[in-house]
Amino acid sequence: MEVRLDPAKVAALAMDAKVQEVLTNKLERAKAVAYNNCPIDTGLLRSTIRVEKSEDGTGEQRLTYGSQEAHYAPYIEFGTRHMQAYHVLGNAKDALKS
Repeated sequence: MEVRLDPAKVAALAMDAKVQEVLTNKLERAKAVAYNNCPIDTGLLRSTIRVEKSEDGTGEQRLTYGSQEAHYAPYIEFGTRHMQAYHVLGNAKDALKS
């Protein structure tokens, strides 16, 4: 069996309003999970959790956290030999599967 996809139609599907709505809802749910799983010291890292939408017309959206000020986000996500990993985004991703 052979399946052929028209790249133009796939790109158009990604921009469909219903598809964008479903994606936004899922990412907002993941954002809530990330927010609740993020450890709090000063609250800076937690305040950087956001859903970003691309402005290039591709319809791409992503959940991110961290900033220049909260440069320690990778250590929180993956841990170090001195501290446990919190998997803030990893747990948020896993929550989308259910």
